[in-house]
Amino acid sequence: IMIQKTPAEIVLIKKASEITRDALIYAKSLVKPGISTFDLDKSLEKFIIDCGGSPACLGYEGYPAATCISVNEMVVHGIPSKDIILKEGDIVSIDIVVAYKGYHGDATRTYPVGKIDAEKEKLIKVTKECFFKGIENLRIGDRIGKLSHAVQQHAEANGFSVVRELCGHGIGRRMHEAPSVLNYGRETDGPIILENAVLAIEPMINAGKKEIAMKSDGWGIVTRDGRPSAHYENTVLFTRSGLEILTLENDDEYYSQEELKEDEDIPLKFTTKNDPMGLFSGISGFGWESYFEPRLDSELVRATSSEQDVSLFIITLPELNKRSKAAEEVYQVILDFFKYRDMIFEYKDDSFAGIHINMNLESAITYAEQLFINLYSIFEAYGLTSKIGIGISTRSMRLVPGNRLISEADQAAQKALDEETMPIVAFKVNHEKYREYVSEEA
Repeated sequence: IMIQKTPAEIVLIKKASEITRDALIYAKSLVKPGISTFDLDKSLEKFIIDCGGSPACLGYEGYPAATCISVNEMVVHGIPSKDIILKEGDIVSIDIVVAYKGYHGDATRTYPVGKIDAEKEKLIKVTKECFFKGIENLRIGDRIGKLSHAVQQHAEANGFSVVRELCGHGIGRRMHEAPSVLNYGRETDGPIILENAVLAIEPMINAGKKEIAMKSDGWGIVTRDGRPSAHYENTVLFTRSGLEILTLENDDEYYSQEELKEDEDIPLKFTTKNDPMGLFSGISGFGWESYFEPRLDSELVRATSSEQDVSLFIITLPELNKRSKAAEEVYQVILDFFKYRDMIFEYKDDSFAGIHINMNLESAITYAEQLFINLYSIFEAYGLTSKIGIGISTRSMRLVPGNRLISEADQAAQKALDEETMPIVAFKVNHEKYREYVSEEA
């Protein structure tokens, strides 16, 4: 079973993954000859806690440390020790799992300790490549076997072997969730990847043979032939538009995140010319200005039949800092709310507007409740107190021009913002106006 995450859950997983990523960046700076794996672990434990997370490995089924640190032939689950001192020529895999408000992020990197030999250098490089070969062109609707097969093919083509007994997994509220994500197999194997699935994908590649053994401590897994092993892992989110690697370093050669310019809004504005989802198809000229001008919105009216119901949502966030990390998460949840329901939408300044054809009042209220719960979770996660206004107007399109529909939803949103009883204010629906128009029609 593959667990599909809600927008609110995704926000918390992203935050846990962000701390995981930053902890690995910090770990890389600590790796050097002469440091013990115990000292590495203690430094990383403090870093994770200082960032607002908690080390999920500590105490997990009795595991005694905050991280797993595996040197050379140790494949995974190496217990940090004062007796294990990194030396020139070693390779060390650091596996970090961070919990944040009940949700998890998981990632691993294998680092060189000083100068390493050519075989180890190639092993680290190929193991990372296996991850990216696995996710290349991977989308929702594909089977996990597509990833598994690609990982195995790339590893074996380079003369290495894939560990069979260990694999990746789903991740979210629990560190390990279904499904298992194998690093070998046929393209037709495994479950189908679903929208909003989050997976920990982690090739574990041996320089020699694939066989492994468990150490007497009950945790450490080593290669049977004593040859080195490397490990590369990221937490990955799958959406309609592709995938997002939540734990990948921003300066990684495979991925770069453009810095926001000071005068740039978040996210990109959707217009008739910038419409990757095709939501404006067949509605020429439809846009924010067209329905906010004080005139009848003929384009909107022509886009609907005379008998259809239409619901319009106005969402305003006047106090939210547009360039903050929280704003990115809030805006994405709102855009997902519109896109996943095939709603026509656009935004301007601090407000969003979305129109849904053939949605009755009961459905509109249900959707608005879901949206508010998701937004509230984000605000709670980031400790924000800005207000949110959600206004709805629901009518039969033959009863009211589009601009009047917009006006009433906007007024409902402003009413919600004027409420002083909560730091975050829920939506208000203009029931009276809806009933009034229904009565007039009757």
